[in-house]
Amino acid sequence: MITTLLWRSLIRSTGSTSHLKRSVMSFPLNLRGKVANFPEIANSFGNLIIEIPIKFEHDDETKMESLHHIVKLIKESVQVVISKCVKATPDEIVSLVIDLYKDSYAGLEWGGDNEVDTECETGIVVQMDLEEKYMDKLACDQDIMDFAKF
Repeated sequence: MITTLLWRSLIRSTGSTSHLKRSVMSFPLNLRGKVANFPEIANSFGNLIIEIPIKFEHDDETKMESLHHIVKLIKESVQVVISKCVKATPDEIVSLVIDLYKDSYAGLEWGGDNEVDTECETGIVVQMDLEEKYMDKLACDQDIMDFAKF
């Protein structure tokens, strides 16, 4: 839900009142337990994470206002990738990751954000690279103001 709230606020802040910009977010997915043909490696540890590009393409102003619409967009994008990975071979997964990467970085017009664990692992930090005028609009977004104190 936090991801959805931040992403919607980011999209709003970079668009005008009449036109919202397209946006892509890289969403991390842990494949552990989701891939049937994953090879067992002795003494292995950690997780295999892939980044799923989730694309928002503006088509209807009313959909943008709905957090539910963005949650649904994220959920459906993740489910599509999981369904491709379930019975995939390791080589097919590598090919899928390459395709996802190409899809994420296909055009310069797509924006994005990065989420990483905090140093003390008590939360999530969101990195947004915006021009100052957009950052000012983001800081004034009502959802952000309701959610966090600046």
